[in-house]
Amino acid sequence: NKYLVERLLGKGGMGSVYLALHTGTKRSVAVKVIAPQFMRNKELLIRFQREAEATGRLSHPNVVNVTDFGVTIIDNSAVAYLVMEYVEGETLHEFLQKN
Repeated sequence: NKYLVERLLGKGGMGSVYLALHTGTKRSVAVKVIAPQFMRNKELLIRFQREAEATGRLSHPNVVNVTDFGVTIIDNSAVAYLVMEYVEGETLHEFLQKN
């Protein structure tokens, strides 16, 4: 209930990233969700949590700010998520294609 998912931003090998609205602050955020099939893999979950912790400790203008990490239940399945500030703009792939 903390985040209202608006749309899919991208999909990768381990999960998906969604544009969402933080319901308390009404701020747009990016929510990275681990794919359900990987939730049973303890190593991947630990790696995902380490990513959240490491990125959350960083503070630099060129690095997105991680604001939350947790596990929630969606459709009776546990899902790990990582919340980052949403930065509007082109993807790295789009940038590289242009330049």
